[in-house]
Amino acid sequence: MIYAIPVVGWLIGLFFHTMLAIPFYFLWNALAPTYFYFLPLVYQQLNFWTIVGLFVLFSILKATLLPSFAAHQTNTSKK
Repeated sequence: MIYAIPVVGWLIGLFFHTMLAIPFYFLWNALAPTYFYFLPLVYQQLNFWTIVGLFVLFSILKATLLPSFAAHQTNTSKK
Protein backbone atom coordinates (compact mmCIF):
# COMPACT_ATOMS: atom_id res chain seq x y z
CA MET A 1 0.00 0.00 0.00
CA ILE A 2 2.14 2.80 -1.32
CA TYR A 3 -0.40 5.51 -0.48
CA ALA A 4 0.03 4.90 3.25
CA ILE A 5 3.31 6.82 3.10
CA PRO A 6 2.45 10.54 3.08
CA VAL A 7 3.79 12.76 0.27
CA VAL A 8 6.49 10.35 -0.98
CA GLY A 9 3.98 7.53 -1.46
CA TRP A 10 1.54 9.90 -3.13
CA LEU A 11 4.20 11.05 -5.58
CA ILE A 12 5.26 7.47 -6.35
CA GLY A 13 1.62 6.52 -6.86
CA LEU A 14 1.03 9.48 -9.15
CA PHE A 15 4.12 8.55 -11.18
CA PHE A 16 2.93 4.93 -11.41
CA HIS A 17 -0.53 5.96 -12.58
CA THR A 18 0.90 8.42 -15.08
CA MET A 19 3.08 5.71 -16.63
CA LEU A 20 0.14 3.31 -16.68
CA ALA A 21 -2.09 5.89 -18.37
CA ILE A 22 0.22 6.42 -21.37
CA PRO A 23 -0.59 3.18 -23.23
CA PHE A 24 -4.20 3.27 -22.05
CA TYR A 25 -4.61 6.78 -23.48
CA PHE A 26 -3.38 5.78 -26.93
CA LEU A 27 -5.34 2.53 -27.01
CA TRP A 28 -8.57 4.11 -25.79
CA ASN A 29 -8.47 7.03 -28.20
CA ALA A 30 -7.62 4.73 -31.11
CA LEU A 31 -10.15 1.97 -30.38
CA ALA A 32 -13.07 3.71 -28.66
CA PRO A 33 -14.49 5.39 -31.79
CA THR A 34 -14.58 2.00 -33.51
CA TYR A 35 -15.83 -0.28 -30.75
CA PHE A 36 -17.68 2.14 -28.45
CA TYR A 37 -19.44 4.22 -31.11
CA PHE A 38 -22.62 4.23 -28.99
CA LEU A 39 -20.94 6.30 -26.26
CA PRO A 40 -21.13 10.09 -26.38
CA LEU A 41 -18.18 11.78 -28.08
CA VAL A 42 -16.84 13.11 -24.78
CA TYR A 43 -16.23 9.51 -23.63
CA GLN A 44 -14.74 8.41 -26.93
CA GLN A 45 -11.91 10.95 -26.85
CA LEU A 46 -10.59 11.15 -23.29
CA ASN A 47 -7.98 13.67 -22.16
CA PHE A 48 -4.71 12.22 -20.83
CA TRP A 49 -4.99 13.86 -17.39
CA THR A 50 -8.58 12.68 -17.11
CA ILE A 51 -7.36 9.11 -17.49
CA VAL A 52 -4.65 9.66 -14.87
CA GLY A 53 -7.27 11.11 -12.52
CA LEU A 54 -9.55 8.14 -13.11
CA PHE A 55 -6.74 5.72 -12.30
CA VAL A 56 -6.00 7.58 -9.06
CA LEU A 57 -9.69 7.71 -8.18
CA PHE A 58 -10.18 3.99 -8.83
CA SER A 59 -7.17 3.07 -6.68
CA ILE A 60 -8.46 5.24 -3.82
CA LEU A 61 -11.94 3.72 -4.09
CA LYS A 62 -10.48 0.21 -4.22
CA ALA A 63 -8.39 0.82 -1.11
CA THR A 64 -11.36 2.35 0.70
CA LEU A 65 -14.16 0.01 -0.29
CA LEU A 66 -12.21 -3.25 -0.61
CA PRO A 67 -9.64 -3.34 2.18
CA SER A 68 -7.32 -6.32 2.24
CA PHE A 69 -7.68 -8.69 5.11
CA ALA A 70 -4.63 -10.57 6.27
CA ALA A 71 -5.29 -13.97 7.80
CA HIS A 72 -3.04 -14.80 10.69
CA GLN A 73 -2.81 -18.42 11.74
CA THR A 74 -0.84 -19.84 14.61
CA ASN A 75 -0.23 -23.45 15.45
CA THR A 76 0.02 -24.07 19.19
CA SER A 77 -0.38 -27.84 19.23
CA LYS A 78 2.66 -29.80 20.28
CA LYS A 79 3.22 -33.40 19.34
